[in-house]
Amino acid sequence: MFAALRLRIREGKFREPDLLVLRDRDDERYQDRYWLGADLVAEVVSPDRPARDLVEKRVDYAEAGIPEYWIVDPRDETVTILKLVLGAFAEHGVFTRGDIGTSASFDGLSLDVDAMFDAAESPIGSINILQPGRELVEFHVLLFGQRESRFVGMRCDVEN
Repeated sequence: MFAALRLRIREGKFREPDLLVLRDRDDERYQDRYWLGADLVAEVVSPDRPARDLVEKRVDYAEAGIPEYWIVDPRDETVTILKLVLGAFAEHGVFTRGDIGTSASFDGLSLDVDAMFDAAESPIGSINILQPGRELVEFHVLLFGQRESRFVGMRCDVEN
């Protein structure tokens, strides 16, 4: 069973990103009922309403001041990494099979796109996101072909 983490966009408006990341485990934005912000969010594009993840949530996360937004699109096997610049998201990169996606704001954080989508081909797989010289951060994913595609992960501590 998975309980979604809510992220407050503004008073009365919330989203439930597939992945939320805070650099500091003692960050005051981490709350029990909902998070008041994040350093990075990621969404897996929903096959039933792709515009929600590609357009609507992009606007919402910019409004919330989220510095980095990753959009994982299983339809064309891409990972789009966006960085917040002057209140709007600018494209840091679009990464496809054969690429290593790089974070716009976490030095050394990268994602092997092949490994991520290959893991999604099994009923339950894992993604290894590496930060050189730091702890391994691993997130487990459900099959992208399922009705609800979600990152399911564990909260882990990675030093800044």
